[in-house]
Amino acid sequence: MIDIDSYLAVIEARHQAAGRQIYAALDGRSGAGKTSTATRMAGALRARGLTVTVLEVETFVAGWDGLEAGTHRVAHTILAPLSHGESPLVASWNWVENHWNEPAPIPLTDVLVLAGCGATSFACAPYMDVTAWLEAPESVRRARVAKRDGDPSAWWERWARQETQLLAERDSPALADFLWTTA
Repeated sequence: MIDIDSYLAVIEARHQAAGRQIYAALDGRSGAGKTSTATRMAGALRARGLTVTVLEVETFVAGWDGLEAGTHRVAHTILAPLSHGESPLVASWNWVENHWNEPAPIPLTDVLVLAGCGATSFACAPYMDVTAWLEAPESVRRARVAKRDGDPSAWWERWARQETQLLAERDSPALADFLWTTA
C-alpha cells in the first residue's frame, strides 16, 4: 500500500528546511506504478502550494538497451545542473522514431519528482532527498505494461536484465526511505 501522505510530508519538511529544490525519487521495475504515483504526488504537492516538475528516467534513455547510460545522462545533464541552480537544456528520446528530440529546458521548481527505472540508481541516488521503491509481482507488472503499451514480449527480458544490473550496483529497495507494494 502506498502511504503517499507520509512521503509528501517528508518532501514538504525537507523543502522548508533546505530552502531549495527537493529531489524525490520513485523507482521500481517496469510496471510497478511509478508514473501513476508520480502524477498523484504532483497533484497533491501542487495543491499544497508547491511548484513541481515530474520527469521520467525513460524519457532520457536512448532505446531499449540504454537504461544504465540513461541514468548517468539524467544525473549529469539534469540533476547536476539543477543542484547548482541552473536550468539545463536537455534532449529527450523519441521512442517512436528512435532519435533524440530537440533540447528543451528543465525548470527549477520547488520539487523535482524523478520517476522511472533507475531513479535511485548509483548515478542518480546522490542527488535524491527522499526515495521510494515501488514493487509488484512480475505478472501484475507485465499486465499493466501490456495494457499501457501493448505486448511487451519484444523487450521485456532485455529491459529486465538492465534493471537487474542497476540493482546489482545499488540495492535501491533496501536503501529506499519508503517501500511500497502496489498490488
